[in-house]
Amino acid sequence: MVTDHIADSISAVEDQHRVRFGRWLRGTLIGMTVITLAVIAGAVIAVCLLR
Repeated sequence: MVTDHIADSISAVEDQHRVRFGRWLRGTLIGMTVITLAVIAGAVIAVCLLR
């Protein structure tokens, strides 16, 4: 009975961690995509201005 309770608690914490990590990973991916697009746009603008 105690072992089942501990196992359930561990499973709940693992599920919460998985959700939290997934959100963090998604946010990091979106942030890096925005930064990459900004750098590409800046390079294109710089090349166009230097012509």
